Amino acid sequence: MSKRIVVGLDPSEHSRRAVYIACARAKMLEGTVIGVGVVDSSGFEPGVIAAGPGASLFTSQEREYLVRKTEEKVAELLADFETLCTERGVSFETESLVGSAAACLVEAAASADLIAIGTRTHFHFAKTDKPDETLRALLHMRACPVLVVPPEMPLVIENVVLPFDGSPSAVRAMRLFAYQTSELPVSEKVHLLCVSDDETEGRKTLEKPVRYLEAWGFRVEAEVVAGDPRKVVRNTVERYSYPLVVMGAYGRLPLKDRVLGKVTRALIANGTIPIFLSA
Repeated sequence: MSKRIVVGLDPSEHSRRAVYIACARAKMLEGTVIGVGVVDSSGFEPGVIAAGPGASLFTSQEREYLVRKTEEKVAELLADFETLCTERGVSFETESLVGSAAACLVEAAASADLIAIGTRTHFHFAKTDKPDETLRALLHMRACPVLVVPPEMPLVIENVVLPFDGSPSAVRAMRLFAYQTSELPVSEKVHLLCVSDDETEGRKTLEKPVRYLEAWGFRVEAEVVAGDPRKVVRNTVERYSYPLVVMGAYGRLPLKDRVLGKVTRALIANGTIPIFLSA
């Protein structure tokens, strides 16, 4: 189970939904949510080019203003987080850290089982309203499992899609999902999917994961489908309403893992699908 959940705080609706999901999960498991506010000053050091019309180099005064603006907003985000957790009767902690957002979340996750983060991150809010690359950087660091939360993710998941090809990352994702989810009130139904042009080989690939998930109490529906993995997984996901997709995070993976790595990137780019990603 996930007893300690780190959630990254930024001003976006994606982040706010991640807080709601983390609180709901923690309350069910009598766990703790750790709200992390980040003062990411790396983008406005003296000499860094400012964006926009008439772009120029940041002066020391401009940097001090942006840092102060960021610190004020982070304090506001942490206060809102405390209020929300208190209203929901959830145990919580807060951390205000300085540095890159991904590195700060990894640092905070040293005492946690899970990181909850929005599908679009906005930790550079002081200088731009565009999404940043925090999620991508975080997945490459492989700190702990990451729950990627879209703005409309339901509090209780009704369907789980678990693409499985027998690779180490797929096995790791399945194990961590089972361990962290078995005590949550999900539907307990997992759609186990193998993308293979060989039906017999695909069924063989799914035999052991079916037994494993059933041992954890899940009802398993196994399916072998031929085709391009990205299209097959997307088509399977579209059959359900807000399913949770369980996959291995991409990074420095063996050759066999890279196919599902492309699927992971495509799902993250979609931005509307909840994803549980193993470290």
